[in-house]
Amino acid sequence: MVFKKRKGRRKKISATTPFLVQLFKDYIKDWKDYQGFVVCTPKKMLGYTRLLISSRTVGFFDRIWIVSGVLEYINKESMGNFEAELYRKLKPLECNIVRRGFIRKSWFFAPSPYLEKMRSLIPEFEVSNRLIDRLNNNTEIMSLIKSVKPDKFSISLLSLPIEYQPFARDENAAVKGMVEFYKSPESITWVVTLEGMFNRWIGIEKKGREVMDLMRKVCKLVLDETELIRKNLNTTS
Repeated sequence: MVFKKRKGRRKKISATTPFLVQLFKDYIKDWKDYQGFVVCTPKKMLGYTRLLISSRTVGFFDRIWIVSGVLEYINKESMGNFEAELYRKLKPLECNIVRRGFIRKSWFFAPSPYLEKMRSLIPEFEVSNRLIDRLNNNTEIMSLIKSVKPDKFSISLLSLPIEYQPFARDENAAVKGMVEFYKSPESITWVVTLEGMFNRWIGIEKKGREVMDLMRKVCKLVLDETELIRKNLNTTS
């Protein structure tokens, strides 16, 4: 999906507002519907350019909610040779949360599975553990992960050219698109995505606060790592 600014009537939060927008009301300025998503303008404290909320049903009654924080770091108009090289330095940082164990669950971040597939197609591509190590060693973030218990949690760069996006569900097509974008990146946009159930029972307000706190802390850490890599690239260019 292409994340572009869209014209449309933005709505304030009210009694008819979607459930998750109400849950996150202290972190959202306004929202609007767009092509199956709820597009939210977050308050400055979150750090993101915008939030995207969507859902899908599982089984007969359960619903999985998907919350994505979009951080536009470099837009298309500002991309140049330096920014393209910065994107290529950042791409190897992508990661997902992994859960192990049945009774005593453990959580940790690991490289995105897509990175190994890209590595097989780009000889010079090397997976980096820089961001993973910082996340796994951050006690506040890992404590929130254990409390929130997301079904999925990923940190990635927007990496599909427009012509590949209709085929994004096909893994081979997606990887091919990522390789093309890696060679000629069009922007630098981080997307932090959490998936999980948010049932309306006692304690859901606490979970809502923890989810937003987790998203905020991850955004801050990702932005800090991005700035460090940019600074290092500046000194070596």
